[in-house]
Amino acid sequence: MFSCPFCARSFTAKTTLKHHIKLHQGIYRYNCPDCGKGFMSKSMLTGHLSWHTGVKQFKCQLCAKDFRYNQQLKHHYRKEHKFLI
Repeated sequence: MFSCPFCARSFTAKTTLKHHIKLHQGIYRYNCPDCGKGFMSKSMLTGHLSWHTGVKQFKCQLCAKDFRYNQQLKHHYRKEHKFLI
């Protein structure tokens, strides 16, 4: 096990620990060109950019409601349409 020197979390892979430590250090791979906020993944940055543009790229095929994040759409399908994804 590899333990984080900043918190109580531990990881089975050293690469996962390195990724986690970057969160504590404020090192982000993707930064918003509009406000400078940092993100660890491109998908998180894409979701954030929708706040600036107002574009919601994930749409429900059953009721046409739209969402900024794919995870929100999946939750919507389960809750509103009783559809498991």
